[in-house]
Amino acid sequence: MRYILYMLCISLFASCNGEKGTVPINNPRNKPISQQFVGKDSTFSIALSSPFQQLRYAGKDTLSTIYGEAIQEAYVIDNDTLSMIISIASYKEEVFNKRKVSTLFESGINMFLHSLNAKKTTTHACMKKFKSTLLNGERTFFSFTADGKRYFGVSEMYARNARMHHICIISKNKEDFLNSDHIALAFNSYQPK
Repeated sequence: MRYILYMLCISLFASCNGEKGTVPINNPRNKPISQQFVGKDSTFSIALSSPFQQLRYAGKDTLSTIYGEAIQEAYVIDNDTLSMIISIASYKEEVFNKRKVSTLFESGINMFLHSLNAKKTTTHACMKKFKSTLLNGERTFFSFTADGKRYFGVSEMYARNARMHHICIISKNKEDFLNSDHIALAFNSYQPK
């Protein structure tokens, strides 16, 4: 019996070893040359490559939300083909203590999409590592029409220290989100602090 099991294991190993479809795909992205950008009061950092290096501070505003007032600081770069918006909304600590973060993400993205008259295509969880802490976030894909042109966007939201972090990139070309090393670098390097 042992001999049969032994031979069965050897034949199973040999057949698995011969499979050609088990080789992982090795398609590394090129990391573009970038500059580090740090938000006011060091609220975030991000590596910006050439399409996004003109990111600028757009100012501070007080927002009235269903959760009370929030102080929002925004950073923008608005081009014809590729745009970026980063906003950090500071709430009272009790807002985060009384609600699930997923509820805050949902109301935040809905308010943002409503302002663009955009349609959400899909939303899923995402994660970011900050030092030794894992931050759970939410990534949303959307599209909208403005001035007769179709735009596509990806938005990520994270919560940290009673702040809602939102980074959004909008493009005329849907394929940019699959192929652009610049967009991948921006999303991967964004660090809420």
